[in-house]
Amino acid sequence: MDDVKAHAASFGPVAAQYQAARPSYPDALFDELERLSGRPLAGADVLDVGAGTGIATRLLAGRGARVVAVEPSGGWPRCSARSAPRCRW
Repeated sequence: MDDVKAHAASFGPVAAQYQAARPSYPDALFDELERLSGRPLAGADVLDVGAGTGIATRLLAGRGARVVAVEPSGGWPRCSARSAPRCRW
């Protein structure tokens, strides 16, 4: 288990670089979420667990969802909160 925790913690120091290089998600993904759930994201309460740098968090909020993002790894939350300030971290 210590190896898993160490591996998970290793991403924090590179959060800014990851955010700069990581591509976004396609709009079709969120269209499909709306289709599968049978409701629009606008006005929905969403919990983004393992939010990382907040890519999905920002996109969900951009569609009108009220997002609470959870990211336990160090480094990610600071980077994420700057990129998605309208969301709760």
